[in-house]
Amino acid sequence: MSVSHDDVMLPTALVKVKYSGEIFTVWALIDSASKRTFVTQKIIKRIGILTEKASFKISGLNRTVVAGI
Repeated sequence: MSVSHDDVMLPTALVKVKYSGEIFTVWALIDSASKRTFVTQKIIKRIGILTEKASFKISGLNRTVVAGI
């Protein structure tokens, strides 16, 4: 695997989630400095959690906006 200067390697882990007695494994992005938690629509549907809409920008180093949600 080659890595260019534009590539970013982020730590991930397989974690077990237990919800309503069911245990399943999901991938998690490990970001100790994050102020938000994100889950995919697939997980939301699978465990049936309630969500609320939010609008915000995701920024990286030097406060550079990398995405808007």
